Amino acid sequence: MENIFAHLKRAVLIFVLTLSIISADELATKLEIWVYNYKNSSITITDSTFNTTWDNNKNLTSIFQNGSITVEANYHEGPRYKYGFDYVFTSHPHLGDSTVYDTLGYGLYKISTIWDTFERYFYLDIRDGNLPASPVDIKLKFGDGSDQWEYKHGASCNDTAFWHTITNGNIYTIWDIWDDCVEAGWTSDSPDMSPFQPIDPTNLSISIAGVYPKHPLLTWERSEPVESAKYNVWRKEEQSQWHEIASNLTTNSYLDEEVDIFGMGPQSTFYYKVRAVSGDGTKESNGYSNTESIMGVGPAERINISSQVIPNDFSLTTFPNPFNPTIKIAYTIPKEGKVSLLVYDIVGRGVSTLVSEYQLEGNYIMNWDAEDFPSGIYYIRLENAGSGITRKVLLVR
Repeated sequence: MENIFAHLKRAVLIFVLTLSIISADELATKLEIWVYNYKNSSITITDSTFNTTWDNNKNLTSIFQNGSITVEANYHEGPRYKYGFDYVFTSHPHLGDSTVYDTLGYGLYKISTIWDTFERYFYLDIRDGNLPASPVDIKLKFGDGSDQWEYKHGASCNDTAFWHTITNGNIYTIWDIWDDCVEAGWTSDSPDMSPFQPIDPTNLSISIAGVYPKHPLLTWERSEPVESAKYNVWRKEEQSQWHEIASNLTTNSYLDEEVDIFGMGPQSTFYYKVRAVSGDGTKESNGYSNTESIMGVGPAERINISSQVIPNDFSLTTFPNPFNPTIKIAYTIPKEGKVSLLVYDIVGRGVSTLVSEYQLEGNYIMNWDAEDFPSGIYYIRLENAGSGITRKVLLVR
């Protein structure tokens, strides 16, 4: 993981930050960073995990913590400075000694410091434990005669020791950093992300798609690692059990063609949730996405179901009028969307909700049975896509 360093006008400070990517029982690799500091005052470097980390078995973990270290001015006790950030301190006999090393997980790390009152930071992706053998993995440099910080890989290959400027806020990957060193036998291929356990999917939402019939369209945010995560979709009806309806999806959307929104009936409700699975199929996310539901549409009968005939008018007709006790209500909506058909009494109180649902464009007809209502004047109001129409009707006993 990369660090932020101090710089001094012409005193090279080299300290070595040795970090290890570990599991409970095995050392996967180490990440050793040399920092060249050209600053004649101390500087505090802060390291924080960014959202997600994995252990050596590629399982999600929360044991890795944030930390910081203050680098003193003119510090040059290297090259074996081993403490670095305040992670989990563990002894690794695999290295042939009992030195206490700081440990970190696979993941994305933010390295930051305050430099001349401004925050300087970058992100380092270290989801790769297969670095070439080398005493140093990354070299970082603060200042050195200009207001910038730089990085290069730690190999001794003959590349004229190129330094690369670090851009504030950028993401750098350990495998791309090593791409400079062809002589070290390193290639820039991204590591295999398929064994990494994915995080839970988020922000599941449902819209309606298709011409006719209409189906639920599910969308959600991709799970880390986005390069390899796949998804399983689950569905249930009210009073029934969850069952999986789609598996190993590589996209973050799904059209459920088994469900016809306009054929479900107004009393039907379907519930959905999504779970992520690793690219190699060996690990599931710890949990599911949020659960979302969609209801069938309702009591109004759609007269015109031809997708070729789209009405232009927004209209509402009632007959007979006066009526006793049933009145037919015919209406036309030119644009699909949420439709409300409500009945109000003479003083404006809502007394009946006839329709409150998503409907296709078209012509509809339904009955209102006012058997349980007293004689008098009522108002029937239709609303759709920001427009409304009201009709006065008279119930006569």
